[in-house]
Amino acid sequence: MYPLHYRIPLYTSLVGLILFAGCAEDPQWHDGRHGRGRGEVQTLSCASNENAYRQCDVDGRLLMVRLRERQSVSQCEYGRSWGWSRYGVWVDKGCRADFDIVVD
Repeated sequence: MYPLHYRIPLYTSLVGLILFAGCAEDPQWHDGRHGRGRGEVQTLSCASNENAYRQCDVDGRLLMVRLRERQSVSQCEYGRSWGWSRYGVWVDKGCRADFDIVVD
């Protein structure tokens, strides 16, 4: 085992990495070319528990969405581990995040 003075920088680096991973965001709006400037921005949380696919439905028709803040260690990559349809946001592969949405 390494002496304590070697372990502290390692632990500090790991904590920093974990905190940074939770703060990643995707500032780009995904709008399907039909929602710009309409509706009020709301927040939706959606989580892929145990790496399973999950659909988080919305009331009304979803016009625009963007990833606000990732809550998981797993990556949240648009089109791969999260996406959306007019009915809601879907997540997969362990992605857990808060999304900004605009609903008609």
